[in-house]
Amino acid sequence: MKKIVIQLTDSYLLHFTLKEWGDHRTLKVESQWTGAKNPEGLQTRTQLTLDKDQWDELCSFLQQPV
Repeated sequence: MKKIVIQLTDSYLLHFTLKEWGDHRTLKVESQWTGAKNPEGLQTRTQLTLDKDQWDELCSFLQQPV
């Protein structure tokens, strides 16, 4: 499992978690607002599971210039 946290503002973070199992990859994106009632709480924004070919296609797409 790999995880990276990106701080967008002083009080808002995005947590990206990548899990690999067999021929599949699962990417989960969660948000955290440190000013919330529970500042440690995470809210799932999206989660997707792709097979290796689909994952490779997504990675290639994301690496293209905008």
